[in-house]
Amino acid sequence: MISKKNSLRSPFPFIRGYAASVRMACCYFPRKVMGKLFSIIFLAALSVSALGKEYKCGDATFYIETVGEYESSRLHIKAKSNERETSLWKHSIDYTNFLCVKNKRNQFKALINARCGGTGCSESSYTIIDPRTLMVELVPFLRRDNLKLTEEILGVEVPKIK
Repeated sequence: MISKKNSLRSPFPFIRGYAASVRMACCYFPRKVMGKLFSIIFLAALSVSALGKEYKCGDATFYIETVGEYESSRLHIKAKSNERETSLWKHSIDYTNFLCVKNKRNQFKALINARCGGTGCSESSYTIIDPRTLMVELVPFLRRDNLKLTEEILGVEVPKIK
């Protein structure tokens, strides 16, 4: 039995079927449920936009994600190995490249070239992280080229990162 409160009659007879189905949908999904559903969908879309890339170097896993856009963009570098974790934030980053290289002692080193895209920015802005100890061995300045310093620390020539 259908009460007057939930009547399936439409004030517009030519769209009776559509109005009936919409009204029935409202009966099945109350406002509280719809609000929660929209919140879940919004949070899922937000979390997908913050996903980054994952890289392996030695025994460590590196997660690199960009948060924000343009001048306000930040880069979050997180390294995990066994029970240890290292986290590093860099600001005003537009382009990022990751490379796992061996130094002159044949040890793996994570090499991250994170740079901005402006004319005043350096093309070689390397960060070096040891995947065994998760120690950050080199943190660059934003506007200074550190290619020579990177090669000095590694003891080998830095390969071109595409």
